[in-house]
Amino acid sequence: MTAVKQMKQSMSLAKSLFYCDLSKSSWYYTKTPRNIPLNKDVTKIVQKIGIKRPTYGTRRMAVAASRELNKSVNRKQIRRIFHRLAWIEPSKTKKDIIKVSRKLFKPDTPNQLWEADMSYVDCGSDGWCYCFNVIDVFTRKWVGYSFSPSATSDVAIQSIVYAVASNKPDCSSLRIRTDNGTQYKSHATRNSIRLLGIQHEFIWHHTPQQNGHVESFHKTLKKEYLWPHEFANFSEAEVVLADAFADYNYSRIHSSLGYLTPVEFEKQWEMRNK
Repeated sequence: MTAVKQMKQSMSLAKSLFYCDLSKSSWYYTKTPRNIPLNKDVTKIVQKIGIKRPTYGTRRMAVAASRELNKSVNRKQIRRIFHRLAWIEPSKTKKDIIKVSRKLFKPDTPNQLWEADMSYVDCGSDGWCYCFNVIDVFTRKWVGYSFSPSATSDVAIQSIVYAVASNKPDCSSLRIRTDNGTQYKSHATRNSIRLLGIQHEFIWHHTPQQNGHVESFHKTLKKEYLWPHEFANFSEAEVVLADAFADYNYSRIHSSLGYLTPVEFEKQWEMRNK
């Protein structure tokens, strides 16, 4: 159509279309971009949520905005707002999935399978500190954690004991999956897990995807809660982690849970299975 516009300046439209081998209908019925005005209320809510949830895409943002406004918000409307705000990121190329031959246990109820792992936190003047986390694979709930300047087996044990004390699972039907880190393979940790009545299983060496749920959780923890801050010391990070623990379980919606929070999903499951 650009060529037609240039040629039309020196000859008739009919000749321009003829030389470009185009029909008249292709010219007259060319779609013109629609400048649809944005809903101010929805735009304000999207901007408000976006400040707190910068990693939300259009799907989760549409659900979050609908919750805030108590009415359905179309995803196309969210996409238009994202475009106007220049929030649309280029699509990422998906990496090949590494298949694992070992068949892993998949839970179908809460407190059947937990995954545990450690993550590093930069605490400024206090250096690197260590956050040991435990999540429920079925509900995606962050069931427990322990944060310390040292990465000892005692800290790993504290995170598991905290998770048990807070959630009160039937430990006889619970298993916990960890990597082969020294904190989890120590005699103290293995004995503590055994005394709690929990079955302990290890992933294969060099296969972090077998502990994929807690690995994915750590990515979320860093991107949404830790990296936006520059901690001066351990105490500052400790406060943010405590807030993150509550927000992740009670406020952050998960696409894998049907856009519910872990606590909402857990409560709905309990209601259906009374």
